[in-house]
Amino acid sequence: MVGLAGMIVPAGAQADPPPQPADPIPLPLTLSLNKPTFPKATSPTDENLLPSATFISSTTSEAELPHLEAYLETQPSDAAGDLAPVTPSSDELAQSGSTEDSQPTRVAQTSDTFGQPGLPGVFREAREDIDSPTFSLFNWLAPTSALRGPERRRVVSTSIKTTGLALVGSFVTPLGANTHAGLVVEAGTSILAFDLGFISATEQPRSGFGANIFGQRSHLGTYVNGDNEIDLPNGDTAWIHRLGGGVEYYRPFADNLETAIGVSYQRVSVRDDFFSDNIFAEDDEGNALTVDSDGIDDLLTLNFAATYDTRNNSDLTTSGSLARFGINQGFNLGEEDNAYTQVMGYYTQYIPVNFFGFDEGPQVLILNVQGGIGLGDVPSYEGFNLGGRTSVRGYSGGEISTAASFFQATAEYRFPVAQFRFREDSVRMRGLLFADYATDFGTADQVIGQPAEARDKPGDGFGFGVGLHTTVGNFYNRFELGIADSGDVDVIFTFGDRF
Repeated sequence: MVGLAGMIVPAGAQADPPPQPADPIPLPLTLSLNKPTFPKATSPTDENLLPSATFISSTTSEAELPHLEAYLETQPSDAAGDLAPVTPSSDELAQSGSTEDSQPTRVAQTSDTFGQPGLPGVFREAREDIDSPTFSLFNWLAPTSALRGPERRRVVSTSIKTTGLALVGSFVTPLGANTHAGLVVEAGTSILAFDLGFISATEQPRSGFGANIFGQRSHLGTYVNGDNEIDLPNGDTAWIHRLGGGVEYYRPFADNLETAIGVSYQRVSVRDDFFSDNIFAEDDEGNALTVDSDGIDDLLTLNFAATYDTRNNSDLTTSGSLARFGINQGFNLGEEDNAYTQVMGYYTQYIPVNFFGFDEGPQVLILNVQGGIGLGDVPSYEGFNLGGRTSVRGYSGGEISTAASFFQATAEYRFPVAQFRFREDSVRMRGLLFADYATDFGTADQVIGQPAEARDKPGDGFGFGVGLHTTVGNFYNRFELGIADSGDVDVIFTFGDRF
């Protein structure tokens, strides 16, 4: 006869029962002989933990692209203590068949830094764990930085470029312990830009220095849209050209508080194409485009940025908050003496709710407010552009105003629609309802050249709409339909989260 264990035994003899497995080790944990390992999973986590062979496509760099690993198959933890590696108990070692000499490590399966506590965002996004050159189709740069540049997010989400249809590519290579260099290139129908960055950090505390060189040639919402169309004197659309660089020092001052201070220089001009040598100081109605009358500005800025982050997950957030604060002090180094100050603030609260949905999964109400105050004469290319996919949806970028000061508010409800697997990837679909509002407080006339006033932009605007966000493997896709209070409709299809 055949016994239970699948072995042939003599008739009448009793088969030995199969060996019983040891009791499982309590989860969440992962055992490793040398260093923590992480399970394969299927939704967002920090990009610095992804394999170097990951490729992600994008049409925008204004929002840092999330990476869709380790959500559906892991349980997020909100406890700060879970972020630290924990040595298993002697009982757990015995159950696992390991010994203290093998030094197994238990790592909580958190939804963010996976056992790397206290890493500031400026360094966490720098992919400090890579040990070989890496190419990816996303922007590797940190969201919190005192460095300037077209590929670096400002404290507030008003845009400094108009990209059209564009692709982003990054190359990052280690130069030593905790030291990396990286290049980001963005190219599209309305932009050509790059940022060559360098980061070097210390171990304790997690702080360090950064530097970059950047270039930008793109359209800008400042000089387009509005009821009164104004072009350059030759009839072409204005292109903003920037070339510059900077250095910064960053340091955490608390568990969730990161700060950075830096200085940047850029040479700015307005031209009529990607590679044109034609420089314009005024538009075809005589409004100033630059500070200096020769059409070339040399701008020096002292920058401070701080971030306070209590989100439970930096990519698929369902609770917590994110606050940012920044100050820019700018000086024109050219023939015209000019100085200006910008003070900016940003706050997002994530509130778990249970309103309605079409599938199991988290529901969240997102409330965001942001604003900025400008003192002095702000150059037109440094003003706050209101309207667009990172501002008021339903309007085009900069269509509401280019202002010295502004206030903006958003309420967005996200709910599950469906989740399933397609081949090897998990597909997660979330619906959203949103409403946006922004105003320039009547400060459009405090921007040099008054581009919003000249183009008869409204100064404030309201938009609302619906959308569908889809994650497929490593892709985070946004499809949104925004309706402006003016009656205009704008369709947004892009990659990466808005907040």
